[in-house]
This record gives sequence, structure tokens and C-alpha cells, in this order.
Amino acid sequence: MKSLSIRQFQEIVSDCLTNSGKYKGKSIVLWDSHPGPESIEYQIIKNCCISYNKAHGDNQVWFKELLTMDSEVSYFVTTSKVVCERKDMYGWKSRGIVLDDGMISFLAPAEEELSQWLRWVNTHEVQGKTLSTDWTLIACAQTRNFAISENMFSEDCILFEFKPSVEEWAEWMKDKCDEKILKPIVAFIKEKDSTIDLFYWNIAVDALKRELVHNDYETLSQLSHEEFDSCLGGVLAFKIEDFPYDELWEFIQNNPS
Repeated sequence: MKSLSIRQFQEIVSDCLTNSGKYKGKSIVLWDSHPGPESIEYQIIKNCCISYNKAHGDNQVWFKELLTMDSEVSYFVTTSKVVCERKDMYGWKSRGIVLDDGMISFLAPAEEELSQWLRWVNTHEVQGKTLSTDWTLIACAQTRNFAISENMFSEDCILFEFKPSVEEWAEWMKDKCDEKILKPIVAFIKEKDSTIDLFYWNIAVDALKRELVHNDYETLSQLSHEEFDSCLGGVLAFKIEDFPYDELWEFIQNNPS
């Protein structure tokens, strides 16, 4: 399975939008990837659609996130349209990217549910309907939650592990976050050789950014331990168990930006 950097994933998504015919019948599967607006993958897909639309005013695209394997999938396949709510490119779009978050069920899925999801990813078919070739399917394989293995996917599925480096993530974050917030976080990750998924660091940075604005602070070192713990605990408590809250706060206090 090939690892993907941010740049490589951007290139793949852009190619899907420009040369959708090349991906006819194929699915891009992101192994243990994170769905939802907080994820880097989601943001990349959204930004690629925006960039494409700015360059192709007469051939607009957008993306559709499928949240669960239920009637929503069947409905989308039937209509094959999604509305873009941005003011500068508002309206229904009939081609683009379908992002399936891979959350087959909120509980352990029944064998039939898992089989239906795999059939959808492998063949683009669901409840007797087939996805339009104007849409490229990008699906997340949630092996942390479900009993899924590589051999369950057909030859039409291209499997990737989205795994950007810390350096590439930091570069990508530069225009999304002030250096006074990003710099100490990146320094901590590197010094501690953190193996925590960058998805969670992304959430942490966004939360700390909001906390500084809320308190009218200039630097992270101004946050009290209580403010720091409440800020990150509120957004990460149900997502990850071993996030180093105390260690990060102490590092920031000892290395004020």
C-alpha cells in the first residue's frame, strides 16, 4: 500500500476532477483515514474543488460526503447532484468527488451491512443503482472500527495510506494558522517524536487558535493550565485517550513563543 503526502493527495484529487473518465469504475480507498470537516483529507478535497471552479467557470464541480451506509447513499446515487453553498459558486453541481467516510454503522455492522458497503466501494452499485461516472468515489476504510482487510477490495480499488510528514503538515498549516501558535506545537511534536496522528494535532491547533482569540491573548504561554486543559479536553476527550495535555502545556510554558 502506497503512502500519500499532502501534495500527492492534492494531485490525485485534482486529476479526478480534470480527468474523471480515467477513474471510471475505480475507487480510491484511504486506509484508516479521517472523515469530516476537521480532517486534512476533507479540507484538501474541498480546496481542490474550489481551485478547479475558479479556473473552470463553465464546468463547475463539488463534493459530497456520505456519512453512513443508509438511504442517503441510494438517494445520492439516484440524484447525482449536490449543492455548493459558497456564495461565489453557489448552486447544484452534477459532478465531482464523493467522499464516503466509511462509518458503516454506529454499532458493530451486521455481515449484510459490511457486504453492502464493500459492494458499493468495489462496484459503485447500491440497491440496484450505479454511481454516475461523473463522480469519483474516495472511500475511507475504517479498520480501527470494522473487520476490514485489504483482500476485501477489488482490483478496481486503489489503496493508499494518507501519511504526510510533520514538515509538510507544518508547511500546509502556515496560511491557516499564525506562526506563534504553530511553531511551538511543531517543536513539541519533533522533540518528543510524537506518533499521534496529525489529524488530532490539526484539531488541537484549531482549538488553541480559537482560545487565544476568545481570551484576547497573544501567545499560547499566556493560557493558564485550566484554560489549556479545558480548551483541548473539550475537543479531544472523546477522540483520543493518550493526548499529552500536561506535557504539551509544560513545554509551551518553558518555551514561550
